[in-house]
Amino acid sequence: MKDLVTLIGRNLFTGNFDWATVAFPIKAQSPESMLKCMVNPGELNTYYFTQAAMQTDPVERMKFTVCGAMTYMHGIHHFNKPLNPMLGETYQAVGDDGSKWYLEKIIHRPPTMYMLCEAPNMAYRWYGYD
Repeated sequence: MKDLVTLIGRNLFTGNFDWATVAFPIKAQSPESMLKCMVNPGELNTYYFTQAAMQTDPVERMKFTVCGAMTYMHGIHHFNKPLNPMLGETYQAVGDDGSKWYLEKIIHRPPTMYMLCEAPNMAYRWYGYD
């Protein structure tokens, strides 16, 4: 944190301060790519989405869907900044329950990743971008 504050202070005093160009200290970098970091919390939410797909009651289905979404949002927030993948970089993973993840970086500025998750036996399928 000290390195980051020093860098911001130095840029403020020289007059060329821009938030977009402030470099994050290498000490606070995560050794994983941002694509892999997006899959890590998803391994828990696939359990809830599978449970939601098996429900016949719409209220119970909504409960499991909301729980799955909340578990994903909690898991992606951490201090260490993941490595920024290159444009066109892809990542594929298979979860413990057999769900398949496909991710690709599609836009460089702002960093945007497209993701697709398919459940075993196609019980559900979700996709989006971040």
